[in-house]
Amino acid sequence: MAGAFGGDDDIYDDEENIEANADDLENEQVNEIVYEEEDEEDEDLEEEEEELEEETEQLSRQELNRLRKAEKKSVENRLQRIRLRAPYRFWPHFTIQERAFLRKARKQHPKQVARIFALMAARKEVFRAKIKSIIGPALPIVLIVLAILLIILVFAAVIDSIFGGGSSGEDGASTQFGVSGEDFYGCRVVYTDEEQAQIEIIENYIEVLKGSIESIEMQSLDITIELPADDYNFDEFNEVDFSSNYTEAYAVLNLMVDEVYNYDNDSTGDSGTGLNLMQKIDGIEYFGFDTNLLNNLSSLIAGYINDNDLYAIDGEDAGVEDQNTEQTITSGISSYFAGVSGVRTEKLFMKDFIFENSSDMMRGIGEENYIALIFMPKNQVQFNYFSFLIDSTDFSNFNMYIQSGEQTINLSSSEFTSAEDGENPIYLYESASNLNVTAETYQNISTSNLSYLASEMSLIDIVNGELDYNIYLTTNSSQDGTTYLTWKEDGVIAYFESGVPFTFVEWETQWN
Repeated sequence: MAGAFGGDDDIYDDEENIEANADDLENEQVNEIVYEEEDEEDEDLEEEEEELEEETEQLSRQELNRLRKAEKKSVENRLQRIRLRAPYRFWPHFTIQERAFLRKARKQHPKQVARIFALMAARKEVFRAKIKSIIGPALPIVLIVLAILLIILVFAAVIDSIFGGGSSGEDGASTQFGVSGEDFYGCRVVYTDEEQAQIEIIENYIEVLKGSIESIEMQSLDITIELPADDYNFDEFNEVDFSSNYTEAYAVLNLMVDEVYNYDNDSTGDSGTGLNLMQKIDGIEYFGFDTNLLNNLSSLIAGYINDNDLYAIDGEDAGVEDQNTEQTITSGISSYFAGVSGVRTEKLFMKDFIFENSSDMMRGIGEENYIALIFMPKNQVQFNYFSFLIDSTDFSNFNMYIQSGEQTINLSSSEFTSAEDGENPIYLYESASNLNVTAETYQNISTSNLSYLASEMSLIDIVNGELDYNIYLTTNSSQDGTTYLTWKEDGVIAYFESGVPFTFVEWETQWN
């Protein structure tokens, strides 16, 4: 029987198989449980990732929408300017740049572009009708009229190229018959800019606060004042946002502004009562700090940190406040301020228009409240005649003249183009045509780094810059005895007197 049905070994084999199958079943059940738990965790993770992606996508959409709105607004503003200007020129026409812009804008703003072209067409019809009314009854003088029109059109094109950037495609005005790279390094302009001066002061003061904190944190101390990142764009400074995101830094900024405002205005203690932050900044007379201000600001910042316990001790002594901690903070900030340049400068900006080749002239002249234009000859020259075109200013409160050493050259003014259909008039300021004004090689420039001021710099930026500021600046004193740095008034200089920003170009300068 054993031989027919198998022996004991077969029975044992069956038992082993049953046990193995049971073990496999148990492992499968365990694995199923584990896999189910892992699947649930994966699903949770996926849900979290999806939520994060949705939030990121929502933020991206918001930022994209903001950029699109800003771009749309910019395009609409330029379309508005073209609509108000181009059809109302003496000869209604679009410039090359305007045509290129309208072609691009047509896809997104077809109705507005169509209205502009329709208005231009209507204005051209009016222009043609005027011409026909002149030519019809006076046919014998058609050729003379056409010649006059041609001269007018050429004249209009020249003016448009001067104040509209011309074929160079640059923003701003462009000189047509001025000094060139043949005999000049270029020209330097000096100007005021109230809004940019506000930004310069805020950025400078925050940098001083940042330097103070960094000097302390090198000594195992952590200062709990949130500061803007190094790449923070102060040009887009918004007081409400800044005060919300950097509460303590904003508080110190206000204290610093109050201190300097009082110092400059002899208003000890009232801190410009009734004035907001920007108004007090406008009331600060100079960029930078003298020795007295450096000492006062050092004590002010240290006192604010200590009085408000805005510090923590790092390292092995974390959590243990040493009796000398606040003295360490005071001493560290004092040491930092000892290295800050103790000079003040006028609240002015400078920029050099450097000529890149012998035929190059001033290009891209923006609208600013200019104080002076300095000619920078690279060899001795003799000026015989000066003339300038001035645009977009209050001519009832405008004046300009040339100064060369003790010699003052007054310029006469006359209307160059009339104001028509909302456009500003342009005035010509010119000297006599038989001058004999000698200008020596210009010295107040780094010949090894001619483009150092190619981008605008405030006078305090020049003080804190890479080159020796004595190349560009000189010391002066106010009536109350305040010593400050200002620009060097050497050479042949055109001076402007205006209460508002304006645009200028050389119409023609003659020299040999």
